[in-house]
Amino acid sequence: MIAEIAVVGGERIDTAQVRALSLLRVGDRWTPIVRDRALQALRSLPSIQDAEISTQRLGRGRVRVVLRVQEREPFGLVALEDGVYWVDPEGYLLEAASELPPPPGFPSVEGVSVEDTPQGKRVTPERIRRLLREFFALDGGTLARIDALRIRPYDLEVRLRGGRRAYLPLRDPRASLERLWRVIAALEAADKGDWRVLDLRVEGEVTLRR
Repeated sequence: MIAEIAVVGGERIDTAQVRALSLLRVGDRWTPIVRDRALQALRSLPSIQDAEISTQRLGRGRVRVVLRVQEREPFGLVALEDGVYWVDPEGYLLEAASELPPPPGFPSVEGVSVEDTPQGKRVTPERIRRLLREFFALDGGTLARIDALRIRPYDLEVRLRGGRRAYLPLRDPRASLERLWRVIAALEAADKGDWRVLDLRVEGEVTLRR
């Protein structure tokens, strides 16, 4: 019989929620089937990356059940038709930005698609998930210069703070952004900082529109 249920791990989901979502109840019989059902229930939740269950025998047929959960961590923001959401590094949608406000100046990524999976909604395909990981792994100073990044079929549109825009090739966003900052610095040094649109989609070419 289940005498106690303890929860280890989890910050954004409180212990009462984890207990409820596990479907376990104090006083229930403890069997392998009950254990497997609880694991399946916890691992199917979008906010939980993994879960483990262990027991401690208390005597007289009673057990203390310990639920260890590893939550998915917010990593980046994606803008969908129905709102802006946090995603983890694997591309799973987590809380809405309205529920977990991002730091000031934190950018979002637009133009992504999601698919339904047993663990919840997930950004698709893998190449876009990889792009998100590379983009949100940039240092805070770089991200603070960007209002939003839009993924288009063949290129990237970068909306910079202050209203300027830049167009970059879809491949290797980290290298493309590094080139963007170099070009901006060179333009400012040459007293040509009055541009509004910067096109760097063609290797070796810089196109300005004012």
